[in-house]
Amino acid sequence: MSITTLGPLAAAARFVFGADHATSKGLTEAATGGTEADVKRAQALVKKLPPKDRTRLMAAFQTFSDTGP
Repeated sequence: MSITTLGPLAAAARFVFGADHATSKGLTEAATGGTEADVKRAQALVKKLPPKDRTRLMAAFQTFSDTGP
């Protein structure tokens, strides 16, 4: 996960799961100047999501990261 993807991914997670969800919090922390350990923790949280939730997150991520034509 790169720093450029963390911000939009965190925004998507807050939209899909709410700001209080562990994955949302982990991604937000990693995106806002977190350490390498924070990034790895955020990756692990995303991987632990049930497949349906991961699919919802990735769909929202495409929307938040889409810069348009």
